[in-house]
Amino acid sequence: MARAALLPVALLLCLALAGGANAAQKSTAGFYELKNKKGDFSIKVTNWGAALVSAIVPDGKGGPKGFGKVIWTVKEHVSHGDSPYITFYYHSLDGEQGFPGALDVYVKYQLSRPYDLSIRMNVTARNKATPVNLANHAYWNLAGHGSGDVLKHELQMFASHYTPVDAPMRPPARHGQQNAMRPVARVRDPKSGRAFELWANQPGVQFYTASWLINEKGKAGKVYGQYGALCLETQAYPDAVNHPNFPSSIVRPGQVYKHDMVFRFSYQATYDA
Repeated sequence: MARAALLPVALLLCLALAGGANAAQKSTAGFYELKNKKGDFSIKVTNWGAALVSAIVPDGKGGPKGFGKVIWTVKEHVSHGDSPYITFYYHSLDGEQGFPGALDVYVKYQLSRPYDLSIRMNVTARNKATPVNLANHAYWNLAGHGSGDVLKHELQMFASHYTPVDAPMRPPARHGQQNAMRPVARVRDPKSGRAFELWANQPGVQFYTASWLINEKGKAGKVYGQYGALCLETQAYPDAVNHPNFPSSIVRPGQVYKHDMVFRFSYQATYDA
């Protein structure tokens, strides 16, 4: 019971992988987060006309149909004990969304003591090199369901660099660096005392304030409006295939893409003055 009380997710997290209305607002995104400059990329001598990825249209992430709008298979699950988990699997066909190569994609959600939620994404390229940059787009409101906006939440980002973007949401050339599992950000709601710290092994993170969230219906008739939640999306740098100095997002046959993140929740009692 205590663990559940510390996990006030604004929108459905795990089952969003199976699709549903406005799935891009609560899902694992498709092949490539944000946008490449020309909607294509080059690997050796092969140039593939991959679909443009839109950062403006919510459902456009990952191409015309991101991984949040496909049917995933439950490979295994444990619903009891100290570390319950569920693992989803999806096979992406060669040429899907205009990207080369077949992919085997696994996403595992697990709860562990004391109050941790871990998400692990593993992708294996079967036959061709292809860019892979998955991100989890869960919305968080630590004040609880139906509590209004998150404008009084406190956020600390553990970042040494940032990438400014142009009008189409693409970054100019900047240096980057690879990192192991490390603290990414900390979020706290002063009123409820709830907080979480995000750890991940990706070089970048995108912070989104739900500024485009308009009247999204939640459970019990509650409605989430602008700034009704926040997102912290760990990922590779957007447009990395066009910047040789960015950490590479290309996965070649036999290689495994590994994206791990852990949300470590905590609580500190608050008292009215």
